[in-house]
Amino acid sequence: MKNFSRTKILALTIVLVIPAVFYGIFEWKKHQTGFRLHELPMMSLTSMPVFSFLTHNGDTLHRSELRGKIVIADCIFTRCPGICKDLTSQMSRVEDYFTSNTNFRSDFNLLSFTVDPAVDTVAALAAYAKEKGVKTDKWKFLTGEKDSLYNFIVNFLKLPALEVAESLDEPFAHSERMVLIDKEGFIRGYYDGTDTTTVNLLMRDAALLDVHYAIQEGKEKKLQKRKKNE
Repeated sequence: MKNFSRTKILALTIVLVIPAVFYGIFEWKKHQTGFRLHELPMMSLTSMPVFSFLTHNGDTLHRSELRGKIVIADCIFTRCPGICKDLTSQMSRVEDYFTSNTNFRSDFNLLSFTVDPAVDTVAALAAYAKEKGVKTDKWKFLTGEKDSLYNFIVNFLKLPALEVAESLDEPFAHSERMVLIDKEGFIRGYYDGTDTTTVNLLMRDAALLDVHYAIQEGKEKKLQKRKKNE
């Protein structure tokens, strides 16, 4: 009778506990393998277009240099009396997070586009970057021809950028949103760049993309190894 009871208990364990364990493992693997990317739908019909803009370091940044990088972009101007201060402060948090997070494996760039290129020369942006404590070359402030900048901001990033009137306290209207762009150049999210909680969500989503790419890289390596051994 005792042996029967032990057998019954063992059977119940197999029937009830083990499937639950496997379900838990499956759910964890779903999380790890990027199934949650459905939370980050494609938000642009085309990938990032070709461009060339000047950085605050005096270099030229070409679109080709961003291939294979996760990008976070926003719009500011150095004499802005309003939201730019908060945007830049939050972008500084993003820079700190990704440069200190050893689990984040992807290459990345933070791009701050000026909407006031007539004033925001390379020298002006360099002084602004120094004042705001930019720590790495991962964060670039960009300037260039006004038409080219506005074309990129309005037509690709889908953010408003408008020169209102020089006589006003804030002569440029622009968005407070940050934009998350994946390694293929597609927009994956918009976030209020003046709000700490929303910027935390941006960093989480960028980390989600990073996990996805790491797993894809692992799958490709396994496939190459398998083909090599065949």
